[in-house]
Amino acid sequence: MNKSTIRYLTAGWIGAMGCASMGQAVQASEPEPAPQITVYVFNLAQIEPNTLRKAKEVAAHIFRNAGVEATLLDAPPPSAEGQSKELPRPRQSRFFVQILSLPMAESFGFPTQVLGVAPGTAQELNRDRVYLFEHVAEEMAWKRRLVLPNGVDIPNARKGQIMGHGIAHEIGHILLHQASHSPAGLMRARWERKDMQNMVTGDLLFTQGEAERVRAEIIRRTTKLTALEAVRSRQE
Repeated sequence: MNKSTIRYLTAGWIGAMGCASMGQAVQASEPEPAPQITVYVFNLAQIEPNTLRKAKEVAAHIFRNAGVEATLLDAPPPSAEGQSKELPRPRQSRFFVQILSLPMAESFGFPTQVLGVAPGTAQELNRDRVYLFEHVAEEMAWKRRLVLPNGVDIPNARKGQIMGHGIAHEIGHILLHQASHSPAGLMRARWERKDMQNMVTGDLLFTQGEAERVRAEIIRRTTKLTALEAVRSRQE
């Protein structure tokens, strides 16, 4: 179901002896604004700018479909001293995505046959970092050729599309407090041919139940963040 803002308008009609007058239209109150997150993407593998832009667009689309406004930003580059520049103080929940090459993944001791990981346990309430592996996205883009039952080829998911879904999938693990995978949709453990086809058309998404849980968790995090910010303001 489309999660964009829907306004319901009602009007009363009063008729009498050949003449009618329109009652005043009554507009329902505005719905609550969508929860918001900011995602900083560290392009450590130095993937192509167009691929990175597509990945961010796809991830934003997936979250928007779940009723969440996600802003994906390029993380500040390292400073001359080799440290990342300080990020602005958060005003909403934020997450950090590090895109790694195969040598980088190996140096961290990460599994190298999966698209991404979200370190930590499902019980941790404030995880915010995930890792995505560029070499696996590259392999998936080359190998997953899609052929419809009538024998017609359709375009395969491109690298940027795959990485965008990977970003949303791994952040999804954090927001859902879920180490396991789902039987269908974005949170499946392994994307099959139909999933890849849905990826191309923009239909590989969170389920309705997952979307509700994602929004609830973002609201919890944002409420906590707002309270902490209020305390800091009083102390300054």
